Amino acid sequence: MTFARIVDRMSLAEKAAQLVMADLRFDRGIDFERTTELARRGVGGFCSYGGSLFDVFPLLNSLQRMSKLP
Repeated sequence: MTFARIVDRMSLAEKAAQLVMADLRFDRGIDFERTTELARRGVGGFCSYGGSLFDVFPLLNSLQRMSKLP
């Protein structure tokens, strides 16, 4: 399926969610409930601050699996 076709099938709310970049601040602790809810709602991405590769990589992989549009 092409990108244009995917976008055509998205609701306005899904398109708006794709414009949101949420933060993941490992130095302050991650609110997993909030983070997973954002992934399920289809935010456009996450920007991580702090955390090691062993913290960030598995979390981002699991968020991608939860997302309708990884």
